[in-house]
Parts: sequence; structure tokens; C-alpha cells
Amino acid sequence: MKLKCISCGHDLATDIQYCPECGNKIEKQPKRKFSKKLITLMSLGLLLVVSFIVFYLVGNSQHNPIHKINSFEEAVLTENHEELTNLLIAYEDSFTITEDNIATLLRFFQENPDSFETIINKLKEEAESYQNGDVPSTSETYATITLEKNGSRWLFFDDYKLVVIPAFIEVFTTDNSVDLFVDEEKIDTTVEEGVHEKKYGPFMPGTHVLKAIFDNSYASTEEEIEINLFNMDSNSTRQEIEVNVGNFNIVSTFEDEATLFVNDQETDIIINKGSQVVGPFPLSENIEIHLQKEMPWETIISQSEIINNDVQEIRISKVPTISDSEEEKIIQIINDVFLTYTEALNARDVSLLQDHITENMIQTLEEQIEYIEEEIPEYEGTLRKAQYRVDWYQDPEYDEEAEAYVFDIDVMFTYYEPNGNLGRLFKGENDHEYERGVKVFLLYDEQEAEWKIDQFDNRHFFVFEEDPVYELD
Repeated sequence: MKLKCISCGHDLATDIQYCPECGNKIEKQPKRKFSKKLITLMSLGLLLVVSFIVFYLVGNSQHNPIHKINSFEEAVLTENHEELTNLLIAYEDSFTITEDNIATLLRFFQENPDSFETIINKLKEEAESYQNGDVPSTSETYATITLEKNGSRWLFFDDYKLVVIPAFIEVFTTDNSVDLFVDEEKIDTTVEEGVHEKKYGPFMPGTHVLKAIFDNSYASTEEEIEINLFNMDSNSTRQEIEVNVGNFNIVSTFEDEATLFVNDQETDIIINKGSQVVGPFPLSENIEIHLQKEMPWETIISQSEIINNDVQEIRISKVPTISDSEEEKIIQIINDVFLTYTEALNARDVSLLQDHITENMIQTLEEQIEYIEEEIPEYEGTLRKAQYRVDWYQDPEYDEEAEAYVFDIDVMFTYYEPNGNLGRLFKGENDHEYERGVKVFLLYDEQEAEWKIDQFDNRHFFVFEEDPVYELD
């Protein structure tokens, strides 16, 4: 800046002492000096301006919707669970972002890259709308992720959030008492009767596995359905699932209070004579069932039957309550007792008869010994043969008076009695041989766990060639 003479206004050179025009003495102006305080204030002001510019640029970058979308994309690609948990916000209070459902979302995007690309493109379109001052279209879409404006930060920046909109699964099934699972987590048990229809959720967008399991101690089956929840027009999807379980009817003439066995495993189901509906049971495959009844002397078992989807009713018939092996045991007891009984008659000694008999048999033996001593003092007999009418006896029945199961069986005994006989039905093949028909009455002593002969009567009946014969002599 040029100097001027303060007297005449003539332009002056910087190194003269007098004005060449008017001769006025030129006095040099002292240099202006700024105070330290002013310098400090000016520095702070400049720093604030620079800081604000940096703050605005950085803040605008950080709160830019594209930045949030890029962060989301990178977190998915790097499988950063923690970052995704921080970025994503639940659409409603009933839905929570967790490590487990983040894993579901990541797995879905890995298996369905086209769906991931669809989400990213959708989010970028929404971001562009916001940046252009528009509001993205609000078409109702569920099982998706959307970009929403979330007010402002620090008064200067628009804030955005990535919102997860979940979806529900509506389950329909006619199966009763079936456990329902979604992604291995139990959500419910279906009703015991009727149709089960109920909505469950909310669930994270992605692939979920709906499973129905019928399981008890004797039979099990399951069915599962894979469900994709993604970009849905409604907030739920309806899924029908059936594991094919049902009831069936048992018509039984077996025994009252019999226990049902399924695939050789005992159940807590008691079956009585008549018709009875039982279940549910899985019907998609063959299941073998039978009945068992614990009798005091042994367990009796019915024939086995098969149930499946084609068989809705089965019939279980009565079986003998005395098995072949038990029958042989009873026959051996009768043979032994009557052999001993004959020895006791010959010896006139009641004490010889002790095993497998009741007091009634002792009394009968005493009376018969007394009869022999009076009427046939020279009597001596030998029991040679026994033939049983095993097809004619009835199953044991419980006798309230005797407080025991009782039954009777017909036996044709062949005796050799050279010195008089105790009664006969037929003459035997040899001299002094006599065939005597006897109805033997037995009862089961539960305390001693054995069959006992209670008494016997002489009876008239016929035996046949097919009836089993036991040689005793």
C-alpha cells in the first residue's frame, strides 16, 4: 500500500523524509502489533471452523444410509455376528435379535445368494429415495429387512436404521398329542382331540425347519418341513404337517385287565373284553401289538396283530390260560399225587400223602382208608396208567369262596387190583385191571405258588385214542 502526504495528498516513496511537493516532513507510522489474546482468540476460532468442517464431513459420511448398507453387506460377507447384532433392529417388541436367529439369517443368505442380492438392492433403492428427499414406497412386505429414517443425530445428520420385519408360521394338523418344533426348539404340543391350528412366531427371515414328533415309550415317528420366510406378502405362512398317527379299535375276547404291548414293549394301556379305542399310534409303518395277562401261575400272551394305515380295527381272540408247558406240569402233579395216594391206601398211612394236596384230599384219604379196613381189608392196588381228556377242561376261574383260581380235568386211571376194587367204569385189558374215570379238582395256592389237588370224584366218561396216555407202573 502506497504512502500519501498528509498535507497535500501527494504519493510518497517509502524512503523519503519530506514531501517533494509541499515540503511537509514525513513521519513514519509505527507497525501495528496484535495482542496475544487476540491471536489466541483468532486461533481458537479457526480451529473451531476446521473442527466443524471435519465433524460435518465425518458425521455425514458415518450417517449416510449407504454407509450403513455397506456395513451390513460387509458384516454378512464376513459372518460378523456381533456387528450384525448391532446393526439390525427388531421391528416389534415381541421379536428379539439374537445370536441364534442371526445365524439363521446368515445361513439363508449363504445358501441363497440371489436373495441376499435382492435385499441389498432393495436397501440401496430405499437409501436413494431418502437422499432425494422422497419416502420409499411402503408396500407391506414381511420376512425382510428394510431401511428406515430414525430421526437425527447431533441436530445436523439424518439417522437411519436397518429394521428386521419377522414373520409367523401358522401350523395346521389333524394329529393329536404331537410335539411341534421349529429349528429343534419345542414350541407346543397339539391338542388331544380335534384339529390343531395355531400361529407361532415371530421368526427371523430365512429358512426354518418345522418338525412334528410323536414319541412315547413304545412307538415314535416324525415328519419335518423346510419353510422359507422371505419377502412375504402377509405376515404369516400356513403350513400343514402330518405324522400320520391315529387311533384304532381293539375287539378282544382275550382276558379282562390285559396289558397292551406295542412292538414287544409294555404300555400303560389296559384292555378289557369287548370293544375299546386306543391310541394315538403312528400308522405310517407296521406296528405289532399283542396282549398279556399276568396269571398267578404264568403270563399268558395273545396272538400278535399288525396295525398300519390300512388297518383300523383288530380282533384279539381268547387263548388258553394254561400253556402246554403248564399243562404238562399239572399232569405230572396229578400223576405223582395219585401214585402216592395209592401207596398210602396200600400202607393204610395218611402221612405218606403230603405234597400238592389240600386238607380236603387228606380227609378223603382218611375216609377211604377207613372204608378199606372195614370192607376190603385185603385190598392192594397199583396205578398203572393215566389218560387225560386235555381238550375238555375249561380255563381256571377265580372262586371267591376258595379265594383261589380253580379248574378240573378228567382222567381215566387204570388200576391193577387183585384183591377187590374201589369201583370201576370199564374192565381193563388184563385180569384184575380196572379203568376208573375221575374228575380231579385243582386250585392254585398263590402263597406257595403251586397247583394243589383239592378233591376228586368218580365220573362216567369216555376217552379217545388221541387223548394222551401216561404209563405209571
